[in-house]
Amino acid sequence: MLKPRNYQQKAIDFGIEHNLLLSDQMGLGKSLVALEIAKAMFSKLNAPALIIAPKGIRLQWQSFVLEQDSYACVALAVDDPFWLRHTAPKVDYLIIHYEALIKHQAILAKQTFSTIIVDEAHRIKNRKALRSIAIKSLKSFRKIALTGTPFDRNPAEIWSILHWLDRKAFSSYWRFFEEHITFDVDYLGYKTNFRLKSPQTFAAMLKPYMLRRTKKMVMPELPPLQITHIPIELGFTQRTAYNAIKHVKDLEVSFEDLSEPMFIRHALTKLVRLLQCASDPHGLDLIRVPSAKLEWLQDWLADNPHESVLIFSRYRRTAERAAKAIGADALIMGGSSTREPPRPLVECRRIVATIAAAGEGYDLGHISTAIYIDCEWSSILMSQSQERIDRGSNTTAKNVIILEAVNTVDELVRLALEQKLNVKQMIDVFMESEQPHVIPNFIR
Repeated sequence: MLKPRNYQQKAIDFGIEHNLLLSDQMGLGKSLVALEIAKAMFSKLNAPALIIAPKGIRLQWQSFVLEQDSYACVALAVDDPFWLRHTAPKVDYLIIHYEALIKHQAILAKQTFSTIIVDEAHRIKNRKALRSIAIKSLKSFRKIALTGTPFDRNPAEIWSILHWLDRKAFSSYWRFFEEHITFDVDYLGYKTNFRLKSPQTFAAMLKPYMLRRTKKMVMPELPPLQITHIPIELGFTQRTAYNAIKHVKDLEVSFEDLSEPMFIRHALTKLVRLLQCASDPHGLDLIRVPSAKLEWLQDWLADNPHESVLIFSRYRRTAERAAKAIGADALIMGGSSTREPPRPLVECRRIVATIAAAGEGYDLGHISTAIYIDCEWSSILMSQSQERIDRGSNTTAKNVIILEAVNTVDELVRLALEQKLNVKQMIDVFMESEQPHVIPNFIR
């Protein structure tokens, strides 16, 4: 269970009394602030809290809420009107994604929530979008919007979030636009180059609603390296492919049939196939099976367009696919496979690498976040790769995000790293999990 740091407690105290747009830089714990506010409001009002988040991070929210409040009744919304109407009001925290919210807007609009948390709130910057309209139809005592980028190129985009927080103060978009925004007109007569008339006036207007802190501002309170495990839910086709590999019968052998080295080799082959399927089935030539991890990665980059990121995979084909999917500035795989960037690595903001190739020799201290699509089970290789961004000369805290497919052998790799298991020990645990009616140690 995490305890709020001083700067987080200030935001919590603010949010208990006021609706809040929390725009802290990524990695500063916006989720913890929002949850602590929701817990305080729940204790006052005894009404459920609603968490609205992108589909790919619902499990992350569920896991986080249970870590912080183990006695809470937390539910992921199901696509069932009867359940939403009769069961949802009885839980402490209801977690729903944007698309489901649009579909079941009418049912949820009849309830009153103690707190509504909108994660990645920049997704409602379009005031005419269905998701924006759906969210604004809901009733709650407290509203919390979380986003590190409340607007991108046009400062007027923040109006939709502010309108949700305070409809009286921000009742007219065009009044807000005329008061704060100026622009140029191109040769075709289109508005372009939107900017603020007065940044000082704009900041004063936002002060009663918005908090924004950067890592440099709170650096003394942060650990040098923050590691977060993100649970990833495999889609139907990917889970089907994973189960097909898992139930292959070619490992129904014993030590009496094979020598120990050969037995380990057979088990290791199946383990690696399962790990690769959980990361990106294309690496096994399952080209019609989408990767939930790569989909999450693309969504994360869309939500954090200004973050500098180093993306790792232990598999070359997964690294190549990731680099193509995100338009990477550089691809590091060792030897002739390394793609030379058009500019020095220190100027690249999106880099993809295999863990082995980038484990040594590269100084990527300008990168703020490392994302592992999958992990090596060697703690030495993992530490070496993390050191690419975690340099002794750091002036800001660094983030490490590890994607972990739930109910897969990804959980075994995590166990191997935490307990520093050797290959033989890891295979023993893996083979135990292969036995029917046996709950694997790494899932207990």
